[in-house]
Amino acid sequence: MKSIGRGTGRRGKKQGAVELCHSKRKPEPEVADLRVLCEPDLKVEVCNRQRSVSVDTQRLAGLIRILLSELLGLRSAELSICLLGDHAIARLNEGYVGHAGPTDVITFDYRNTVSEGILAGAGKPELRGEICIGVHEARRQARRYRCDWSHEVVRYVIHGVLHLLGYDDGEVAARRRMKRLEDRLLQRLVARMGPLRLDRSFGASRRLVAGRVET
Repeated sequence: MKSIGRGTGRRGKKQGAVELCHSKRKPEPEVADLRVLCEPDLKVEVCNRQRSVSVDTQRLAGLIRILLSELLGLRSAELSICLLGDHAIARLNEGYVGHAGPTDVITFDYRNTVSEGILAGAGKPELRGEICIGVHEARRQARRYRCDWSHEVVRYVIHGVLHLLGYDDGEVAARRRMKRLEDRLLQRLVARMGPLRLDRSFGASRRLVAGRVET
């Protein structure tokens, strides 16, 4: 397992680590139609392990699938997102990376590991890993940069996905290149989806249109 304990680059220093969120993978369904083979095989799981911020995890998972399939052109991926509060992320930041205090994001790359539930001989997905996010840190950074906290959370997801695709921010030039791509993907996602709001009240109001619920 490769862990990348860096933040989004705004503060110019390495950031921390967070605990993983696992679930057993369900058996692959039988392919009954050729069209199934053409659909992206994107497995996205979002675990919300903090209670102070209400998060629409279903909407976040949908945004991530659009990022992976439409904006990055991936056909197969297994990705878990863990949303954590300050206490959990600070504890794991110190335990995994050796830095004190809460952080924003850390990425775990699982492509070179074998885990329970993966069938022997099955093809590897293009991307396989876990991105762990400090939601409280996202709110603090959002106030600093005068944007919605949801915007920050999605930015952290994009940052982690880029790490899983091989991008690095260890050197200045590489960090600038990664940041430019991060910004571009975020802008394209906003253009595609509109406001990246993840609070549940916003999701409910979006579904209710002219007295009926959108499907």
